Amino acid sequence: IGGILGYELFSRCVVELDMRAAEIALHDPARFELAAAGRWEDVTIYGRHPCVRAGFEDHEGLFKIDTGAAGDTVTLHYDAVREFDLLAERETKVSGAGGVGGTVVTRSGELASFRLGGHDFEAIQASFALEDKGAFADGYVQGNIGGKLLAPFVLVFDYPHGRLGF
Repeated sequence: IGGILGYELFSRCVVELDMRAAEIALHDPARFELAAAGRWEDVTIYGRHPCVRAGFEDHEGLFKIDTGAAGDTVTLHYDAVREFDLLAERETKVSGAGGVGGTVVTRSGELASFRLGGHDFEAIQASFALEDKGAFADGYVQGNIGGKLLAPFVLVFDYPHGRLGF
């Protein structure tokens, strides 16, 4: 890793990120137009991280976009797992996840459905945080969305206009 591109850059321009091709392009926010096939979603900046609304099974919530978690799909935070009883009648196995604040015990299993950026995913692998500590104990968001779930999209971060393009 040569460095991290984050909020300081993203807040000044439109950033187009192709997760599959590992390519990034920077654009002038006054002149950028989303491709006709694209879709804008409102973005909330929380702790200098982009968050968008997404649906999972019969629930909806705010999710942090985590482009640095290239191998992950979705990690549901501790409060969401507990509040929605997400482990009840779900086949899972013990696993772990790490981030700011250290490693936490999780269970991995399948979400029947996940909706993001106008796209429906079915039968995706997900992690369910079991500990109320670290990066997955933030009750403001329901979870993190990682690179495996973001791969079908070219993401367009338009912080100056408060939106994220898919």
